[in-house]
Amino acid sequence: MRRSLVANLPRIDLPSLYVDVTATASSVLHTGIERVVRGVLLSLLQIEQKHYRIQPVRMAAGRYLLANGYGSTLLGCPAIELPEDEVVPRAGDLLLGLDWVADILPTQTALLDAWCVRGVRMFFVVYDLLPVRIPARFPEGIADMHARWLQCIGTYAEGLIGISRSVTDDLRQWFDEHPPNRRHDLRLGYFYPGNDLASTRPSVGVPDDASPILTRLRAVPTFLMVGTVEPRKGHALVLDAFDELWAEGSAVCLVIVGRQGWMADDVAARMRSHSRTDSQLIWLEQASDEYLAQIYDVARALVAASEGEGFGLPLVEAALRGLPVIARDIPVFREVSSSFAEYFDAEKLSTLTDALRAAAASKRPSGLPRADAALGWQETTGQLLNLLLERNHGQWQEPWKHV
Repeated sequence: MRRSLVANLPRIDLPSLYVDVTATASSVLHTGIERVVRGVLLSLLQIEQKHYRIQPVRMAAGRYLLANGYGSTLLGCPAIELPEDEVVPRAGDLLLGLDWVADILPTQTALLDAWCVRGVRMFFVVYDLLPVRIPARFPEGIADMHARWLQCIGTYAEGLIGISRSVTDDLRQWFDEHPPNRRHDLRLGYFYPGNDLASTRPSVGVPDDASPILTRLRAVPTFLMVGTVEPRKGHALVLDAFDELWAEGSAVCLVIVGRQGWMADDVAARMRSHSRTDSQLIWLEQASDEYLAQIYDVARALVAASEGEGFGLPLVEAALRGLPVIARDIPVFREVSSSFAEYFDAEKLSTLTDALRAAAASKRPSGLPRADAALGWQETTGQLLNLLLERNHGQWQEPWKHV
């Protein structure tokens, strides 16, 4: 009874913007979604604004709890015990589903119903639709789980926000094919993740053998792949291209930075047993952000061969360092790097090998990093916040129309 009374009292304080960090708050990963969650939340906590009180939350046992401990750790505050009470939302509050909790959220309809009844507006960030678009590239059950999550957020959200226009376009098409259960139009928008690495608490440290490895990489045309090793990332395709170059006697080196992910046993075994491993094929499964930055600086080009992405952060990171990009020709890579990348056709391996040969025969450009690729987390998070505040913001697209 007391909670109900509190929830319905007239407001004399700022409404809350509750930011769901359920998965990231307990994760040790520093890539992909986790990096976006950290970058956005940290910026929200630091941006000067008078519209909302920013409060990170996490789901547990059918409730949202305050994630004060995670928030204080992210801010670099001293380790102290902070209350993590159950959240009592009120009319005018917002819920931003920043984390990907596809395994939990669809089972929490009672919680979402209760928040809706209390007048909470809900928005969710969508990173991609890859599990439902290329289900064969994901473990069994992931596609169904992702589809249930899309139906859930499509039902409860006032708006969905993709991390690129390509994701938003794909969302619209998906809901045309699989309409959510709702009575009103669904707002669809987008924002771009930031690439200001220093703002997301980057990992530091380099291994003892970093100096000789970097010296060796500087001496030959070195190409870099960044991202978890899994089937859709295209590592097998790139290895095929490099095998051709090595068979020709080329001195090129391929450096792969990324841990082994799911369904990657075959390509991982191929890399570990390759005759060029540790000489012209170097796989770094545990490179820190600090070490990766040094590798970016000695590479000749970044190779991005993924079949699909929500954004493509390594392409932008490369551009920020003046590093050329050789990318698979997919829509999102065209969107985020059309002004500084060369594209290859994955159906024609020769287009990739030709691009690699040309890059290997050329010196790395000596020009300055591309300023137009720079997206600070404060800037991009400000765009995200403005999307939540402004119904007519330019990054809201045409809504999905309820029929």
